[in-house]
Amino acid sequence: VLQNLRLESITNGLIEGLTSKDSRSFHVHISRSSNITVRGLTVTAPPDSPDTVGIYLRRTHRVNISDVDIATGDHCINLADGSQQVNVRNVTCGPGGRTGVLVGSLGKTPDEEKVMDVAVTNCSFHGTAGGVRIEAVPGTINTAMDITFEDLVMDKVENPISVDQKFCPVQSCEKVSAIKSSRVRLHTKSTVLYYCICSITLLTSHDLST
Repeated sequence: VLQNLRLESITNGLIEGLTSKDSRSFHVHISRSSNITVRGLTVTAPPDSPDTVGIYLRRTHRVNISDVDIATGDHCINLADGSQQVNVRNVTCGPGGRTGVLVGSLGKTPDEEKVMDVAVTNCSFHGTAGGVRIEAVPGTINTAMDITFEDLVMDKVENPISVDQKFCPVQSCEKVSAIKSSRVRLHTKSTVLYYCICSITLLTSHDLST
């Protein structure tokens, strides 16, 4: 997979003040690392460019992403399996693109690590198809937990907040828990803030209040 910048097995890393333009795939790919700071990053790609993810994390712990401006064709930030203790703040996403912040897709393989302790705060999304999204398919239980969305602005976003487990079989859906959101402002024609395809038992574990 072609990437503009890839970090793997890095401890105490800093990405600061860079511009990534027109990557053919991931702009920034970080895996199997810890204590990573990303700040002052600018990412640009055409809104119709497929698979051009801004920042992709996998199996990386203790990450701070702040003061980042991303306009790309796919997800602005993608938190894949094993993304833990991740703080995303003061990020602007758009215009265009599929999703602002995607947690997933999760549960595809039995050896996946949990995504947990994630906070997305003080971020704005402009003209994206989705704002923040959690996507899980069958796999290990409690794949995503302790996820917080707070102080977000959704401007012309089709699906502001979504939790999708539509591929999950009956009574095997306990993959997403302790999801909290607060102070989400909408500037959009959509009247739907939350879009959830998940089990009835799962819904009781959500605090989806504004």
